[in-house]
Amino acid sequence: MALFAVLLTTGCRPQVPSNDILHTVEKTGVLFYILGSMHLGKGFVLSEEVKGIIESVDEVYYEIDMKEMIDPANAQKLMPLMMLPDGKTLEDLYPIEKIAVLRQKFNKAGVPWMIVEKQKPLFGAMTAIAMAGMKQGMQADKGTENLVYDYAKKFDKPSAGFETMEFQMSLFDSVSYDMQYEIAVSTLDQLDSLKGDLSELLAAFQSGDPNELEKFLKEDFGDGDALFARVFLINRNRDWAKED
Repeated sequence: MALFAVLLTTGCRPQVPSNDILHTVEKTGVLFYILGSMHLGKGFVLSEEVKGIIESVDEVYYEIDMKEMIDPANAQKLMPLMMLPDGKTLEDLYPIEKIAVLRQKFNKAGVPWMIVEKQKPLFGAMTAIAMAGMKQGMQADKGTENLVYDYAKKFDKPSAGFETMEFQMSLFDSVSYDMQYEIAVSTLDQLDSLKGDLSELLAAFQSGDPNELEKFLKEDFGDGDALFARVFLINRNRDWAKED
């Protein structure tokens, strides 16, 4: 039996594929192919090696089952989970000094305050990244998961997910608002250092070189660095490895 897992990093290439971030693991007689992914894409194609693997496996796993991800009803359920509870705004969470910092950084990122003022801080930072990507023509339906899902459907490959949308939302809620503030500010600073241009980040993903990619992924979240790694990376990887 062979399974194919598409997990966050990257695995798609521009028109001339180079090296995929692709790993092979065998566990209890089952062969797993693990492909890194990028959620937003531009000009990506699947390499012939990846296509061949998709055709040969018994099932394709994603972070979240793509059938769930592309269901419009689920997208509508997701939106309230991104917002602060009880109609609160960021002004209800932070002192005026911190609000001034957030306003300045979101404004510099080209994100209107009215869009993020009711969002949880981490989701506000994600909104800024998504808007920067879309301004450069990057789209979710061109990301790795969508390309793999569309290709796998041609061969009627069953799909499943390691996590649910609700579980992923709970990860963000497990981080305190004070820590979310620090991580959001750090993320917006990194976006500013890129001048809102994600082309270098995109090129690092496309290179397939882990060292190049690490330059962008090793953000300094201060005291939140260890927490972020544990909640969003280490613990999840351990849980996925335990899946039968």
